[in-house]
Amino acid sequence: MKAVVYTRVSSKEQLKEGFSVPAQKALLARYASEHGITITKEFSDDETAKAAGRTDFTKMIAYLKAHEHERVILVEKTDRLLRNFKDHITLDELGVEIHYVKEGSVINSQSHSTAKFVQGIKVLMAKQYIENLSEEVKKGMHQKAREGGYPTMAPLGYVNTKDAIGIIPDPEKAPLIQELFRAAATGKHTLEDLMRYAREIGLKGRGGHLVSRSKTAFVLNQIVYTGAFTWGGKTYKGKYQPLITTAIYDRVQDVLSGRSRPQQQRHTFAYTGIITCQICHGLLVGQIQKQRYVYYACNGKTGCRQYYPERKIEARTLELLDTLKIDEAMSDWLLTELGDWYDQQEHEDSKRAERLRHRRAELQHLTAASYEDKLLGKITEDQWRELGARWTKELDELTMALNTLQPSITREELLTRARRPIELLQTAKEQYVTQDAAEKRRLLKTLLSNCSMDNGTLDVRIASPFDIIAKAQQSGDWLGDRESNPD
Repeated sequence: MKAVVYTRVSSKEQLKEGFSVPAQKALLARYASEHGITITKEFSDDETAKAAGRTDFTKMIAYLKAHEHERVILVEKTDRLLRNFKDHITLDELGVEIHYVKEGSVINSQSHSTAKFVQGIKVLMAKQYIENLSEEVKKGMHQKAREGGYPTMAPLGYVNTKDAIGIIPDPEKAPLIQELFRAAATGKHTLEDLMRYAREIGLKGRGGHLVSRSKTAFVLNQIVYTGAFTWGGKTYKGKYQPLITTAIYDRVQDVLSGRSRPQQQRHTFAYTGIITCQICHGLLVGQIQKQRYVYYACNGKTGCRQYYPERKIEARTLELLDTLKIDEAMSDWLLTELGDWYDQQEHEDSKRAERLRHRRAELQHLTAASYEDKLLGKITEDQWRELGARWTKELDELTMALNTLQPSITREELLTRARRPIELLQTAKEQYVTQDAAEKRRLLKTLLSNCSMDNGTLDVRIASPFDIIAKAQQSGDWLGDRESNPD
């Protein structure tokens, strides 16, 4: 068997600070050797897997497409390879066989629906981990904002600091921002004039680019320069040094308001950005007709501009949500299957760890005995050094292998994370019909993927791992290895 190796760390900082990639490569190389697998190519990323588009992951997909007989991937565990559904679907459609070495599982086209569902749940849990991490970061940023610290990237005219204040005036650009506001407050200049003035005094954006007309307007509308800032829909009083007074800011807004048009209130559409038009390959965008009817039109480059009523799209969606519904008994069985899978993996890891510890004890004994043999003259100095180097290397590998067998998640945490998507299947349709457009959109992005419209026919694909349930219920094979007795 030929295979490629994929390793990943989340950031360049992790790559510099630790040895995660070498440890992953060593683990995968040992696994390949033990299973008679030839590694033909290695791919490695040092970026998050939250969204699709990783550099080496993309190269790996291209390589696998070009090498049909090497469509096998060795990877440490699920969250090293997959943390978003798009990549999961890409690999599934390519028919790739994946060896999750640390998790002790192999997923391919012949895998049972239960194994695929377990794998899908792990992808979903990895995705939820990212979302939870993002939520925790946002909580910290909100707390910093409440305490008066600027929580995000510094605006033009300031630079970030690592203290609680968050930003300080940029010694070069802060005076130029003040000059621009003073010029705008006179009311004698158009926005075009102010843009040219900003360029004349040397005000540049990030990266050294000249400020544009829109950037000039954006700067002059920012309340942050008065010592207050808006974060999460709320305005806070900052502890940092303001660049202008509130009076100057208000005067500039009065001047600008005579030449600015108020933005229309945005309406949230449940399906905007979710459905692709098969004719022009643009995304369908929602709009309101006659102040009450919601329609979707494609915005592709060819501009086919076909319109589709939302009620028809919703009818098709509700049909599909019906295929996802499971009862409480099925939910309990799925959680039991996950628990049994975890117990089996833990048992196998425990047995392997016991063998590794036994071998480590043997090597430690051999190392001590060889030193005594050297002292007694039974072996030469060179022989002793050669044996010592070989056994030390094996001891290091054993220690690394034992570390990889440490569970990354407890049984209780696994079931807690899995329970949320499983329970969602029981009430998805009911939740959809009772929620507003924003919540509908959030639910749809969780459950659906690769939706497309072709001449009025909506092709809605269910996201992994929920698609496994829909397919299994249609084929009648979902019960799999459950007892055949219908009672």
